Parts: sequence; structure tokens; C-alpha cells
Amino acid sequence: MPRGMTLRPVLLWHLLLWRVWRDARAGVGVFVALAMPLLAGFAAFAVDLGTVQLDARRLQGVADAAALAAAGDPAKADAVARGLVAASWDQAAVVRVVPGRYRADAGIPLAQRFVADAAGDAAQVQVTTRSPTFFAKVFGIDDVPIVRQATAQRRAVTSFSVGSRLVGLDGGVLNALLSALTGRPVTLGVLDQGALVSANVDMVHVLDRVRVRANMSGADYATVLSSEVQVGDVLAALTDTLNATGQGTAGGAVGRIGAAVGGQTIKLGTLIDAGPLAHQAGAGGLSARVPVLAFTTAVLQSGGARRLSLDLGAGVPGVASRKMSVAIGERAQSSPWLAITDKGDTIVRTAQARIYARARLAPTLLPGLSSLASVDLPLFVEAAGAEARLKSIDCAATPRSVTLEGRVSPVQAAIGSVDEAQLGDFSRAITPSSARLVDTLLVDVTGSSRVSLGAAEPWQTRRFTQAMIDAGSTETIRSTTPVQGIAASLIQQASLKVSLVGLPIAIDPLLRAVGTLLSGVAGPIDTVLSAVTGTLGVGIGEGDLQVNGLRCSNVVLVG
Repeated sequence: MPRGMTLRPVLLWHLLLWRVWRDARAGVGVFVALAMPLLAGFAAFAVDLGTVQLDARRLQGVADAAALAAAGDPAKADAVARGLVAASWDQAAVVRVVPGRYRADAGIPLAQRFVADAAGDAAQVQVTTRSPTFFAKVFGIDDVPIVRQATAQRRAVTSFSVGSRLVGLDGGVLNALLSALTGRPVTLGVLDQGALVSANVDMVHVLDRVRVRANMSGADYATVLSSEVQVGDVLAALTDTLNATGQGTAGGAVGRIGAAVGGQTIKLGTLIDAGPLAHQAGAGGLSARVPVLAFTTAVLQSGGARRLSLDLGAGVPGVASRKMSVAIGERAQSSPWLAITDKGDTIVRTAQARIYARARLAPTLLPGLSSLASVDLPLFVEAAGAEARLKSIDCAATPRSVTLEGRVSPVQAAIGSVDEAQLGDFSRAITPSSARLVDTLLVDVTGSSRVSLGAAEPWQTRRFTQAMIDAGSTETIRSTTPVQGIAASLIQQASLKVSLVGLPIAIDPLLRAVGTLLSGVAGPIDTVLSAVTGTLGVGIGEGDLQVNGLRCSNVVLVG
């Protein structure tokens, strides 16, 4: 102890230090007491938030499973979704189950890709629950509401087309048309023609071979379809595919057609809409089987001449000559010949066509005329074609099926004369004038007739089962206005008039004789018209619908 310092002050000093230390401990206690609500809040936030997150994840899993179940069984979507939610978690409840259609299009905002539609291919399920709290009860929060939503889609894709099949094989007509389309002589034998008409090919395989021949290996279908490719390369790819599938005779016929093609090019996208496969390099198992002749003529039409002149010679008893002028119009924009799609907003159409047929009958002796006279029959046919669209794909039913809707577009036909120079201008209507059927120095016979089909035709529904699709079956839609044949109908309704220069001849026998002659050649002329339009894939008052392939994939979560 320092000198002069007594014991008392030292004790007082120590006592003072003790009191200070004791007061500090009291302050910490007060601080801890005041901080307890905040600490409890942190604990509630950490523990209760973790619990809510776990329940939210569980609820999302339940919503996902319910959406998948609902989309997989659209006829019972609501019942299936509610039953699954009840079995998965008794604390969860279904808010709503909405069937609809989902479009996986990057150009559409995510929130707008699902649209309610009772006949759609998707389902959207929303579920809810309440997650109980622990520490948050201190603040009067007993539970937290959670809502989760999921959308699932049945990934079903189909391919379909519309056209008109070649019913009767006429070798002269087929070779004449192929020669006119290529610009060079094409002569196919009977066996080659038969094989060409009956052959079918998977268009997906053809596109894969076009990609190789056009040096676009690895490119997606959108690139292949939007690129200018040689028509010769397309037909060579078609030949390779036919040969690889055991259809060598048809492959040889296509090869001979390809050899007659010049340097024409084509964008296959004008004929084929790849739909959901556009940005893929493979079809994922989807097939698209199409008739070879229909595809070949469609390629030649799009890549080559659209004005054809055909001299079919005689070939029919009682007919001295048959000539035809054919004009093929462009398909409506965004209207392909073959569509691969999963939705119903794609419409396929056949091309427009105008046919001006002129048949001259063999000279014959008519009543009241002292010498042989020829009878001419000019026919004009204008067909806007047929169109088809997808109505629904049913992958849940047994058997699986595709339903198409189709209708026939207007057809105008007439006995009359037209200006052949105007045939190719489809922006202008053509009105045939009365035709001079018999033309002599003293006697003329004129005639006219008109038939209209398909105005305001309704959509007709056709269902294709999986077996029909596999067999390549076609379903025909026809105009609601019955017609036995264009030439026959026109001749039956024809109005004939006689102009003569003061000759005392009986008019009625002359008219009856001309009518009898015309009726006798109506059938053969209709056969030729059918062969021409069938080769071009354009029906007169009818159209053939075909589902070329169907792929039903698993139900997947989307959105």
C-alpha cells in the first residue's frame, strides 16, 4: 500500500467497482429482455418460412401431378384431378380445373399461351392449402395460404393433306401432262404409270434426303423448307426414298421425270408446313405418307410451268381431236399442300385450276345437210379446289383417331368459248360466250350451258382411326349439289339454237341429231377431264382428305 494511504479508502474504491459491475449486468438483462420479441420474430421467420417453402414445393408437386392426369384424360379432367389431389394430400384442395389449348410459341407471352377450350389438348389445374405456423402464432398468424398452378399438354402431332386421286389411268393424258409440266417429252410405260399412281412415300424421309442433296446437313426443317432447292434434287431425293423402300419401279418412273426437268427451283415451304417440327432436325417418329404422283405433280407445278397446252389426239371413237389448255393458279398464301400440325388453325388447299377443253367430233351427215359436218364442243371448267383443316386429335380413346373438316370450293363449268389468253389471270373472272357447235356456209348451230357447284358449301367432318391412317385411306367430300359428270350435266342442260339462210329444212331433227352426238361423247370427255384433274390433284366438285401420320407423345408439363 502506498505510504500515507489508509485501508478505508481502498475498501470504498473496491465497493464502488463492484456496484458498477453489478449495474452493467442489469443493463444487459434489460437489453436481452427488450430484444426477445425481435429474436422470436427471427425464429418465426426462419422456421415458419422454411415450413411454408416445403409445403409450397409439395403443393406444386401435387398440382403438377393433377395437371398431368387431367391432360391425359380430358373427358374426365375435373374428376381425375380432384381425385388425385385428395389422395395425395388431404390438406390440399382444388381451386379450378380448366381444359384448354396450349401453344408453345415463343412469340406469344407466356401468360397467353394457354387458352380455355373444352376440345383442346391441355389442362390447367390450380390447387391451394394452408401451411400452419409455429413461432408466428405469437403474432396471431396461425397459418399461411399457398396457391400453386400447373399446366400440362398432350403432345400429339398429325399430318394431313387434301387433293384428288387419279381414279382412271389414261396413259396418253398422264404422259402429256408430265411432258407439259417438265417442258420435255416424258414417256412412261403402263407398268411405270401404274407403279407411280399406286406408290406412297414418307415425306419426312424425302426431306431428310433433300437436306443431304442440297448440302444442308444438320439444318432444321424450317431452313430446308425456306431454301431455294433444285426441283431435280427434290425428285432425286424422292427416287432414292422409293428405291430404299422397295418401290423401285416407281423410283425409276420418278427418275425419268426428273431427267426431263430443267433448272427450275422451288421452295418446298410453299407445299409443306412443318408446324411444330419446323425447328427440329428430326421428326421424332412422326411419319407423313403421301401419294407419290400427287407430290410429284405438286412439285412440278410449283417449280415449273403453270400454263399447259395438251394435244391428246383422237383416242376416243367418234372424236377427231382433243385439245386442252390448262392454267394452274397459286395456292392461297399460307395454305400448303401438306400440313404437319398440332392445332386447327392451319388450312391446306388444292391449287386453283382452269381447263378449256375442245373436242371435235368426227364428220358426220346431219339431217337437212347434203354434206358431212363436224361438231365442236368447247368446255370451260374453273375449280377453286378443296380445303381441309384439323378439327381434333384423340390420343386418349381406343382406337386413337384424327378428325378433319373439309369442304369443296366453288366450281364453274360451261359450254362456251373463252379467250385462252386470259386463262392464267386468276384475278379476273372469265365469262364464256355461246359456242358455235356446227358451222357450215348455210346452217349454224350454237349452244350454251352452265353448271355451278360448291357455293357456300358447309364444312364436312371425316374421322380417321389409326388403322385407316396406317392403311393410307382417303375420305372423299363432295359438293352438296349432285352432279354425274361435268360434260354430261352440261350437255343435258344445253340450250341449242339453229341459224340458217332460207333453207326449207326441219330444225327439230337437226337439233336432236346434234344433241345425240354430244351425248355420245359426254362419258369419254368426262373421263379425260377426270384424268387431267386427278393428275393435277384437283377435284371437280369433290376432294380427298387423307391423314398421313399421327404421333401421340406422353403428356408433359408446359408453361
